[in-house]
Amino acid sequence: MKIVITGPSCSGKTSIINALCELGYSVVPEAAREVIKKNKELGSKALPWDDFYTFELEILNKQLSQLKDIDDGDMVFFDRGIYDTIGFLIYKGFDAPHLNVEYDLVFYLEPLNSYHNDGERWEDKDTALQIGELIRNEYLKRGFKVIDLPAYSDNKEESIKMRVQAIIDAIKEHAKTL
Repeated sequence: MKIVITGPSCSGKTSIINALCELGYSVVPEAAREVIKKNKELGSKALPWDDFYTFELEILNKQLSQLKDIDDGDMVFFDRGIYDTIGFLIYKGFDAPHLNVEYDLVFYLEPLNSYHNDGERWEDKDTALQIGELIRNEYLKRGFKVIDLPAYSDNKEESIKMRVQAIIDAIKEHAKTL
């Protein structure tokens, strides 16, 4: 089962992925963070603030490679999916490649009350929210049922715990329909 955790920047995706990993689930970290780190170390211009298109294509290639390594019977959580990358490309006005990638479940994390930038986020809060909606719409446009998860609480640990439980409950419900 391939499960995407998506949403705007700073919505808690990586925190949820880390919590799921701690519970023993298989996870795939966000490709963009890996690409940024690698390209900074190499001195490459394929970064969102220098060469956005090349950067996004590198992410897309990494994501496609990650998908090839997943066996159909495995349950794996992805910190962002292919259609997140498509949403970013559309936001910047680029034509999106035509892909047909299947996921079993898509969870959209609604924004948290706080937003902070780091060395890998290039967008401000308003931009992050706009891109988040484009991403959500890309999944919906392709026929995925998107399960929205609110923050539940201003307490970070409590919010993570509640979101993880909601994800696990939704997976159990989904499994009943298979």
